[in-house]
Amino acid sequence: MTVETIAHCAAGDMMPPEKMTLSEKLLWHELRDLYREFRAGTVTKEQGEKRKQEAIGEYDKNAYREELYHKYMLANANIWFRIEEKAKTYRENPTIENADAFLNAVYGTTFRELISEKWKDGGNSTSDSAPTAQATKTE
Repeated sequence: MTVETIAHCAAGDMMPPEKMTLSEKLLWHELRDLYREFRAGTVTKEQGEKRKQEAIGEYDKNAYREELYHKYMLANANIWFRIEEKAKTYRENPTIENADAFLNAVYGTTFRELISEKWKDGGNSTSDSAPTAQATKTE
């Protein structure tokens, strides 16, 4: 739905269409209240224009956030779908290849890649390893 359509509905004090996003509903309510205040004489035309532009700016931000949230939710659902799919395949046929496919779905890597990264310096890496005990001399 366009901003112009929302503004037209709000200006005419018409009910908005059923299928509106939350950001569209919020803009409609803000503009409807603004137009009511303008008709009641509590807001000047200049104040109304300024508040309308502010409301549209907030709508743009909210619509962008909604779009990002929607994309995030779809990506998250897709990740969980792939993980479940690979877990099911591994349960039905527990092979190294299926285990690697599961690890790839969960971590974006395979077991061999994890091992080669961990042991690329001969297993002497201290960044991921547990601290070692050192003997101390007491007097």
